[in-house]
Amino acid sequence: MKTSSEYELSEMPSIAETPNGPFKYFSVVDLAKQAVSSIGGIVFQRNWKSGLLIVLALSLNSWAAGLACLFGSVVSILTGMALKSGRRVQDSGILGLNGALAGAALVAFTKDNSAAWGLSGLLQWLWIALAAATCTVMVSGFDSLLRPRRLPVLFSPFCAATWVFLASLQQFRGVATPVHLQAATAASAGSVLLTVLEGTVNGFAQIFFQQGLLPGLFIILAITLNSRISALLSLGGCFLATAGSLLFGAPDPMIRSGVYGSNAALTALLLGGLFLFLEASGWVYALAGALLSAVASAAAATVFQPLGLPVLFLPFVTVSWLMMAAMKGFHRVPAASFFAVLAHDLLPHADELPRLSTPVQDSEDTEGTEAASDSMEGELWQAK
Repeated sequence: MKTSSEYELSEMPSIAETPNGPFKYFSVVDLAKQAVSSIGGIVFQRNWKSGLLIVLALSLNSWAAGLACLFGSVVSILTGMALKSGRRVQDSGILGLNGALAGAALVAFTKDNSAAWGLSGLLQWLWIALAAATCTVMVSGFDSLLRPRRLPVLFSPFCAATWVFLASLQQFRGVATPVHLQAATAASAGSVLLTVLEGTVNGFAQIFFQQGLLPGLFIILAITLNSRISALLSLGGCFLATAGSLLFGAPDPMIRSGVYGSNAALTALLLGGLFLFLEASGWVYALAGALLSAVASAAAATVFQPLGLPVLFLPFVTVSWLMMAAMKGFHRVPAASFFAVLAHDLLPHADELPRLSTPVQDSEDTEGTEAASDSMEGELWQAK
């Protein structure tokens, strides 16, 4: 009888099984499924049903946020096609998920205009498209920098592009007006348990820059729909970070908003899902990363709030990189599972891997170049 880790690994398609060559879509349906699946990949559940449920969750708060998320994903994928990124990059979903996050963030962190259906107008849609296209270019750029360290790109292209496009709105007033972020210091009444529960649910909504009971529950359901283990990991990480923030004396409104739990949920999902282990030390390592993400979120907020910029997923990205690099020196962390993941092309195997945007030149290069390329993200976003 196979263990859970063996089952999950055996069910995962190898990157080598994907045909080589530039990716081409043959129908609008294929493009739509890729775009929606990439949105599910934001919570590491690359499934079109999970992605569609997430779009619905965003639309419950703001139809503009749901549409912008889907729009950003499509633009990023089309940009990758135009630049002839390898098929494995397109299939991994890394392009669409960064563009989707950029679209959702640019709606959430700019002032709403009800007269323009929730957006400032055509200029803001153009702004979202430019940001999403920039994310695609940055995926290749960050890959070339991170590949020698054998670290995944994650959401770093989204963070960098969104900061640039939000900061520039201070000068480009005709596009949209950025929301000025202010630290929440006033305490609100409520029981400790209610505060932690509200912060945990909102933590999932905050992954897509929303707040509310229904969006949070829908996103939890979207994860559970594809993987109960992933849902348990993310809930554990989010709850631990929220409770820890309360214990450490964080402002009650900040805790309830879910800002500490969102990065923690993603960190627990990545560390637990990447290493694919169910041993006690593996769970502890993943949850420790989640708690560290809450601390990093507080530190990042202290630095970014005076600049008028959101923290985004900087805590998740940096803590994940740190924990992934550090685990090689810890014998208590189940490294055997980590090496099994490497064998399934979840991370690059060699420093000589070509850049993600390198097109196929001839049939002789295909086997040696494209067969090894684009494994930066690989099946990292596949269903667990």
